[in-house]
Amino acid sequence: MARSIRHLVRTAAWLLWIAFCTPPLSAESARQAPQVDAVVIHKTEYLCGDEAVLVTKPERVKELADLVLDNETVGHACGFHWLIRFAMHDGTLTTRAHNIECEEYRRNDAEAHALLDRYFQQALKDPQSFIVDLTVRASESPEELSAAFIKVGRIFLFDGAEARLPRLTVETAEKYTAQLVTSKRLDASARRALLAEYPFLLAAAPFDEGCVPVR
Repeated sequence: MARSIRHLVRTAAWLLWIAFCTPPLSAESARQAPQVDAVVIHKTEYLCGDEAVLVTKPERVKELADLVLDNETVGHACGFHWLIRFAMHDGTLTTRAHNIECEEYRRNDAEAHALLDRYFQQALKDPQSFIVDLTVRASESPEELSAAFIKVGRIFLFDGAEARLPRLTVETAEKYTAQLVTSKRLDASARRALLAEYPFLLAAAPFDEGCVPVR
């Protein structure tokens, strides 16, 4: 019973997050193709793991933007299995959440599901990208961080760039979290090597967004 209540509360929180953090589509935005650089698809809530898909080929990015980013969904209270994060030209991230059972797109629903399912299956059966959570000193800017790791992988700020800024407290922030997407899984030894090589890193751990696999 307690587990069911926690699940309902978590699902309600997700729905509020989607409602407030996902900008509504306007007629103007529908006419203009979103300016997206890359797409990261990864597990959340019902699925655990650091496996991901990083999409960078322009034609594949545009296909996802057209069918998923530039498409409204019907509301539901089922929770989510996947997050699809669109990295925009200006450095911001726009996120869409997807439930493999309940999600319904208002336009080209079957086509959107078929497209996304190919990426989901890649992450599940043949992952070629993995996410590492990096805890970074606030004095290191996201731009400097990205430049430092350019040969290792691609840096994303899932929590937003503002996570490193001072808070409304008597102390400034010492820590912020960034996500490093690499082409191979970094084991404990490799993560320790990152900490030794980059003194501005405070921790490196496999990505885990606090999933609660209930099915």
